[in-house]
Amino acid sequence: MADASPLAGAARISRIVLSGGGARGLAHVGVLKALEELRIPVDAVAGTSMGAVVGGIGMALHEETVIDHRYGRFINHNFAEYPVPVNADIHDIDVIFVDEVEPPAVDAVAANWASLVFNELRHMTLPYIEKHGGEDLNRCTELILTGVPDVDVDIYMRALAERTRHIREWMVFMERYALVVGPVSSELPFEVGFDVKDAETTARVLRAQRLLVAVNLLGLPAVAVPCGQSDGVPLGVQVIGGRYREDLCLDAAEVIEARHGLSTPIDPR
Repeated sequence: MADASPLAGAARISRIVLSGGGARGLAHVGVLKALEELRIPVDAVAGTSMGAVVGGIGMALHEETVIDHRYGRFINHNFAEYPVPVNADIHDIDVIFVDEVEPPAVDAVAANWASLVFNELRHMTLPYIEKHGGEDLNRCTELILTGVPDVDVDIYMRALAERTRHIREWMVFMERYALVVGPVSSELPFEVGFDVKDAETTARVLRAQRLLVAVNLLGLPAVAVPCGQSDGVPLGVQVIGGRYREDLCLDAAEVIEARHGLSTPIDPR
């Protein structure tokens, strides 16, 4: 710097906070540049988002500093003569923003699935279950069908048309969100015997797993992958992709699995 500012040594900033926002990053650089030219020392820089990137890297460039106690400023005022960070100082930064969104009509899709699947069971498969199934299987089937109204052919055909509408809505949604990470079940794994307990428990299970069955109705690829434990109970998520994008689902599942590992062997409690 050629000429010292009249403010040099007379002004001091104990801390400065830089706000977020990509476009504001350039403004942050301008602020730091102006303070540099005025020889106004800054003790600490904090920030959020882009402000944290600019401020953090900028202060990191002052790795070893010697302070002139007469004026309260740095003698070696910058590192390698860089007053502010520039592109050459910063390595590649990968930033991934994950939105929390509600996929289209999950409850309605799950209800559509139940109406189609369970009425097919009621009118086509039930006689064979009653004849060849055990006591628990028949009890489970009875509890499921209790909560699903019977339908005639006209309503069944309307349900098929409804499925087509849901598929179209999800295809539009997946154009914006290539992958969706959601729960396999919105509740922890149920205890053994839950499926023969009562109608209320059966309805609770179906609601907890509504995203799971919705994906099946829509014919979308999905991968269920472990992601940890809660009090020794294994947990998992499902990675859902658009049609014919099994590759994306498997790639994402591989990343999650590498991060959390596999809880093996499983304690059979």
